[in-house]
Amino acid sequence: LFNKLGSEWRNQCDGDIVILLEYFDVPVYEEVAEELLKRVFIQHRVERTQFQFELDTSIGNEMAFYCRTYAGYIYNIDNEMEKQDILDDILPDIVVHCGLLRQNEDNLFVLTQLLKLCKFHDFSDDFGRRTLNSYLINLIPSITDIDIMKHIIQILGVTYTSREQYFDQMMDLVNGMVYTLENPDENGPKEKNIYKAILTICCEIFKSPIMKNESNSSILHELVESIIVPCIDNQIGSIKQTAYTAITLYAITSLKNARKYMKMIMQGLKKDKDVTLICMRCLFDLICLYGLEKIGDSSTIEDKKERNKSVPDSNENKDKYPIVKKLSKLLDSTDGVIKFASTEGFCKLLYNDVPISIDSLTTIIISYFDGATNNMHSLRACVKAFFRPYILYSVNHLVNFEECIVDAIRGIIHLTFGKASVSKIKIKPMAKELFSLVSKKALSDTRIDFSGMYVHNKILLALLEEIYKHPLGRIGKELPPILSMLDLEEEDQDGLYECRVVLQKCIPFVNKSGLTDLEIMQQKLKVINPVALNKEDVNPSQSQEMPDYEPSTLKRTFSDVMGSTKNM
Repeated sequence: LFNKLGSEWRNQCDGDIVILLEYFDVPVYEEVAEELLKRVFIQHRVERTQFQFELDTSIGNEMAFYCRTYAGYIYNIDNEMEKQDILDDILPDIVVHCGLLRQNEDNLFVLTQLLKLCKFHDFSDDFGRRTLNSYLINLIPSITDIDIMKHIIQILGVTYTSREQYFDQMMDLVNGMVYTLENPDENGPKEKNIYKAILTICCEIFKSPIMKNESNSSILHELVESIIVPCIDNQIGSIKQTAYTAITLYAITSLKNARKYMKMIMQGLKKDKDVTLICMRCLFDLICLYGLEKIGDSSTIEDKKERNKSVPDSNENKDKYPIVKKLSKLLDSTDGVIKFASTEGFCKLLYNDVPISIDSLTTIIISYFDGATNNMHSLRACVKAFFRPYILYSVNHLVNFEECIVDAIRGIIHLTFGKASVSKIKIKPMAKELFSLVSKKALSDTRIDFSGMYVHNKILLALLEEIYKHPLGRIGKELPPILSMLDLEEEDQDGLYECRVVLQKCIPFVNKSGLTDLEIMQQKLKVINPVALNKEDVNPSQSQEMPDYEPSTLKRTFSDVMGSTKNM
């Protein structure tokens, strides 16, 4: 559809892409316009002469955007000779490029496009490279927009012949700014702009390979303590956010730094939404990078004493680390962005076998089917893309997912008086999708041999045990109809026999609305497992009171699941 519309729109503008872009309001809808141009570049040949820039000639938003997008498209083609030939044709000389930047400093959109265009230059032109470097250094004090500042610092990184030279120049620049802060000039740049510049420079340095040089560590640590840390309490939102970004980037550079600033990052989870997102994503990265044991040990002495009282390997106690407990609470956030980021983070932890309670997986499953997330497209796409790779990664993952399917179904039914949207989840569609993910067909032809797992058989047994414990109410009404969706495997005769035993115990007590479905399943089981039931197993002489029956296959109780989902 996009291709057809693009061609039709282009024809209506007589093939003039710049005129077409005027209808898109590119400063506002840049991503949409960029997607359109990529389709146009694939379908139509672009005349290189369209990009001949001259000084003292006005460059509109559309033309600057058009050139930058086309250069980016060309930069990604495979043919190196053709790529460089086209780029040489469409890009202005570096010195001319500096002039274009200078004359468009008042138009932030055009300035941004021209800055992004800089990275496509061939910097073998030494005079041009030094000219661009000098211009950008002088431009920095006047920049107030952090995104533009980031582009400038990134471009400066390729205008130096060595990393050491880049680092020295950045430190000289920062020292000059610090001096300006200490000796303010009424006619000089505003204090907030100086702080933004320093923090942005620090962020880019912390992301660069320069951090691998140990000789720079003492200089940077002093910079962090003297400038960045005080800025986290700044009243100006953009300065505070950039300061937290710098702290988190610095923390990721080494385990020592991570442990030193862990408390500060954890406190950031209680700040405003933007700071919470920055700190949350950092914490997930730190756990994946250094491991929960090492990162978790940076908690307080009281936390450690409390944690050491528990059994470290039990699923029940895996989330005793304060870092995981605090992150888990964000899964229940009503803010879509925070909920997505926390869900994505826990998906990473689960996939990478970080030793956390799989109750978080149950919460993620429930969130996926929760009607409140219907409009959270990123979250739903993330979780849907996560399920299958997670299951197929290992036998242990499959076992975890099998257990969480039953936990999720049980949790939804028991949460009738909890979050309204969760109690309204339709069990049948949910069960159908989850069962299909762990069916025998879905588990075949994979790198892991899942034969003998009999997942659907185990799920049947777990659901029957749940019905036996709660034969009335929603359990007795909603679970029996989904049993027929399970694709049972005849090879597991012992498992099927156990299912028949539990099913036989259920029938005298089950809700009438579920009795028909149970009888149908009873007949099906008799066909594929024709062994006569042992009277002692079925215990026909039991009283009509409900027995104190403990499920044999579920290791966790309902209260465990409720602990992670009660606020959903």
